[in-house]
Amino acid sequence: MNANETLRDAYILRGILTERVANNSASKIKREYKKILDDLIKQIKSYDEINIKSMNKLIKELRDRIKPNLTLATDLQELALSEASFVQSTINASATIEILKKLPKDSTLLRIANAPIYQGSTVLEAFSLENEKLKQRVASQIRLAVMNGESIPEINKRLQTAIGATYNEAEKIARTATSGLVNRVRDEVYKENEDIFKGYQWVATLDGSTRVEHFIRDGLQWDLNHNPIGHDLKWEEVPFGYNCRCIIIPILKSYKELGLNTKEITGLTRSSLDGSVPQKQTATKWFETKGSEFQEKFLGKGRYELFKDGKITLRDLIDKNGEILTIKELEKL
Repeated sequence: MNANETLRDAYILRGILTERVANNSASKIKREYKKILDDLIKQIKSYDEINIKSMNKLIKELRDRIKPNLTLATDLQELALSEASFVQSTINASATIEILKKLPKDSTLLRIANAPIYQGSTVLEAFSLENEKLKQRVASQIRLAVMNGESIPEINKRLQTAIGATYNEAEKIARTATSGLVNRVRDEVYKENEDIFKGYQWVATLDGSTRVEHFIRDGLQWDLNHNPIGHDLKWEEVPFGYNCRCIIIPILKSYKELGLNTKEITGLTRSSLDGSVPQKQTATKWFETKGSEFQEKFLGKGRYELFKDGKITLRDLIDKNGEILTIKELEKL
């Protein structure tokens, strides 16, 4: 196994640990919204009945109680510092020589952790927006319940649904922000050490849960300026959409490309850092080993029929910008 293959495997294992951090954040969010739900139900139970006269008073009381603490600041700060150290130690271990020597300043890493991005907003802004949406949902559900003459238990069920929807969105924010943070930290480390890399490679999880536009990118490479190598798909940062399970790994230069004489490095073999990209089963070959039932479920009936009849390839499913083509567009190819 060469250095780049070792590096790929280490990054995949690291992804499992990162997922645990995301799960921990999701658990904190769930507990916070559970506390809010319990508090709202307790407040509702203090009313003998809820009618049009008392409705507005109750809505105001409930809105004032929606104040979840969802910063996640400490977890993200620890993750940022840990990730930078991981990249350095893993690359050096894979190369069996200290080639990555520079790390971003802690202040840079903490800046990234304190301002994680979700769809163009900071995580705090995104959480605040979801809380405002929750207040609106609660008000709407109370009004609907009163107008329908519903009982207090029925109102409680409406609140559970409203908070459940907000929890799901908040969890998406936390998970996407965690993944985004990891990759922004890695990018900073790469920028500090670009002289040891010669490009980047996309690695996707090959299973039925992977989105088509992610799946097709598996194994593709880009140079340091993000120009495609041997294909026409434009560069995309990861996470590439919510619940993206893809990673981008740097491609290490060989000893020769680094200007090193391996004979002078005790205990190393010439093949340990040869500059070769990880050799693995391509997404297309993997897909072709699956049965027709899996293929149809993955692609959908219309796309599967075109694929089965040899009218399109997997690569044809998306354009060069990574957008999925409609069946009508595919039929014109």
